[in-house]
Amino acid sequence: VSAAPGGTLLKESILNNLFTLDSNNAAKWKHKIGIKKFEQCKFSDICIESMFGPRFSSKLYNANGNIASLRTTDLNNDGDINLSTMPRAIVGNKNFIEHYLKVGDLVISRSGTCGIAAVFDGYEDIPVVPAAFLIRFRLKNNINPHYLKLFFNSRIGRRMSAKIANGAVQKNLTSKALLKLNIPMPNFNTQNKIVRMIDDLKIKAIEDHLLFCGNLQKSLANQIF
Repeated sequence: VSAAPGGTLLKESILNNLFTLDSNNAAKWKHKIGIKKFEQCKFSDICIESMFGPRFSSKLYNANGNIASLRTTDLNNDGDINLSTMPRAIVGNKNFIEHYLKVGDLVISRSGTCGIAAVFDGYEDIPVVPAAFLIRFRLKNNINPHYLKLFFNSRIGRRMSAKIANGAVQKNLTSKALLKLNIPMPNFNTQNKIVRMIDDLKIKAIEDHLLFCGNLQKSLANQIF
């Protein structure tokens, strides 16, 4: 069994314990990070603005387009963005400037697969706009968007999003409902510590996975030859 899935399970376990505010396990991880408790705040208290992604005709899509469109299908379940799969479109720039993503913007999928959160870390080629099934949230300066990405993509964050999703057949989220959610929000330094801790865990899981694959390859080679 590879170590990478184990790293994912460990990450999920840590985040679940961390965001379960009153559990003994939560206290253990809070002590490790150096805090006693998380304060809670409304998501709206840490957002400057929110906006749905724009809609435009499929006829405008073109490989040589002047903007790229970030879709839910360009995100994996952890909220990592695949920039290479974003389609391009030819549109009048003035109509979409207010929708351009900025570095640090948080986007959350609002329909179909609801509640996936991702952080836009930039794209060198052309401006990027969120597609119609994404909601863009611009955050205050003392907020690490990657901390919020971890929260919304944790089991607790996903459960919260699921509870406020509407629709009998296809679930939908609204920015109004999301902004009312109570978020466990430590100070900025602690947000950064949590993000670094999870990043280090991912790196360790990848290293362990590569080591496992290398050892497996050697073992198979020895058996064959």
